[in-house]
Amino acid sequence: MNRFQVLLATGLFIMICAAAATAQSDVMCFCVDDESASTCGGNVDVPAFGQQTIYFCVIDPSQSMVVAWEAYIEVVGEENMSGTWTVLGENAINFGSGTEFLVGSGQSPLLPNGANVIPLLSLTVLTFNEDPIRFYLHPLPDSVELPDVPGYASAATMSHPCNPCGAEDFPAFSINGALEDEARAWGEVKSIYGN
Repeated sequence: MNRFQVLLATGLFIMICAAAATAQSDVMCFCVDDESASTCGGNVDVPAFGQQTIYFCVIDPSQSMVVAWEAYIEVVGEENMSGTWTVLGENAINFGSGTEFLVGSGQSPLLPNGANVIPLLSLTVLTFNEDPIRFYLHPLPDSVELPDVPGYASAATMSHPCNPCGAEDFPAFSINGALEDEARAWGEVKSIYGN
């Protein structure tokens, strides 16, 4: 397998994921830029002892506001970073702990920006090395309103499930995970079309 085949497979995989994400509304994903849905999902490379801010967002929301949201973010490779999570929104409060987020935005609902993205959370990461860090999205454990997927509420009794970007075996977002993602994508293409 040469480098061109790996890059081609990765490019195809990313385009398919991006097309699927843009075809759906109410997608929860990580973005490098909170003002552009085109930076959501995928991977960003950060050198050792480099710093990067990423945003957890609702892309193409079906509703005009978010008054509360919930999600569990699993971080694999957390030992390779130090990070500060910041819940976005005026007077927003997280009733969860760790990376379990059960957030109410108080009297100031979150609204879509010009790119039709609603930033919910930011994470500023300092990497310790160039080893991969992967972010997976899950429903909040023991959720009554949204037991199967993460989601948000547009009013007190109006819950909206979200499609998490990524999949069970594929992260919603990664830092320094491109080479492993390329190998995985090429393996998936080979399994579909044979060797």
